[in-house]
Amino acid sequence: MAKFNFIDFFEKIRFRYKISILNENTLGEVWFAHLSRLRVFLLAFLVFVVIFFISFFLIFNTPLRKVMPGYMDSELQSKLITKSLYVDSMHNELAKQRSYITNIVSLMRGDIKIDNMQQIDSVMKERESFVEKTKQEKKFAENFEADEKYNLSVLDVKQNNDVIFFCPPANGIIKEKFRLKQHYGIDIITAANESARATADGVVVFTGYTIDEGYIIVVQHRENFISIYKDTSELLKRVGDQVRIGEAIAITGKSESKKESGLLHFELWQNGKPLNPEHFIVF
Repeated sequence: MAKFNFIDFFEKIRFRYKISILNENTLGEVWFAHLSRLRVFLLAFLVFVVIFFISFFLIFNTPLRKVMPGYMDSELQSKLITKSLYVDSMHNELAKQRSYITNIVSLMRGDIKIDNMQQIDSVMKERESFVEKTKQEKKFAENFEADEKYNLSVLDVKQNNDVIFFCPPANGIIKEKFRLKQHYGIDIITAANESARATADGVVVFTGYTIDEGYIIVVQHRENFISIYKDTSELLKRVGDQVRIGEAIAITGKSESKKESGLLHFELWQNGKPLNPEHFIVF
């Protein structure tokens, strides 16, 4: 077997060939070129490199990149992620709304016994606020509670072991009265950013939010009484908080009829039955 000779191989690939183009009629040489195997290889490599860089530039700097397999437009990817998060959020909100409706209906029907505050608290403990408070909202709530801490209305009413007293949930004028099977509470027109106060001592058993009724807070009191505050614009308490009579628990919402006034919808229930608040509270 012959040994490989590098010098012979190098001379072989460097050997030049002449390529000629002849005129068919005159057989005269029209064009010619001297090529070697090495020169052809170098020329092919150079063409390959040029084509590679041109393709690279076109793919990453022109719209051609969108037709590449496996490529996803960053804007489209961002939209897909946003829509996916939105769908997940809507699914969670729907589950919370269903749970909220089920709990409220059970409370109103009396299916859930409310003799034990700890029992109700354990049932509602999993229901958190729909919207987390920002730092500014928390600071506003703390300042508002501090201002209402020594409200004289708290000192006007006292409780004893036998009788439960109620104070007005807000200062204002009754816009719409209680009507059985039609309107289970009363609507109170208040000043703008008026405080909604706990009508008696109790425990916050539910907080939530709906598009139609705004922020909602439910407080359980002694003797199986439950007070419900709707159409508020800001909640100052969370589920499980102990509240005292006259203590600020929310901020009234905005009235649609009067721009510079507030609105509070207030309901009073006992043993799953709606009561007329005016029979228990002097407004």
